[in-house]
Amino acid sequence: MRLLTAHKVTIGTSMAGCLAFAVWGFNEYRTTGALLPLVLAPAALVLCLFLGMYLRNFARKHRRPAAPPRS
Repeated sequence: MRLLTAHKVTIGTSMAGCLAFAVWGFNEYRTTGALLPLVLAPAALVLCLFLGMYLRNFARKHRRPAAPPRS
């Protein structure tokens, strides 16, 4: 596996973790009424958004050049 691929997988895994944490936070707030999970859940969603933007820019920057057309 190339290092670039491993980096993309790591970013994707981080995004999944952020989403899971946000779901947990909203569920924790709903069941217990604690305010800290309600504050942290949207923060996790914002972090997931920024990671997604980073992944998109990273993939665009490191895209392989197109092969020349065959004649």
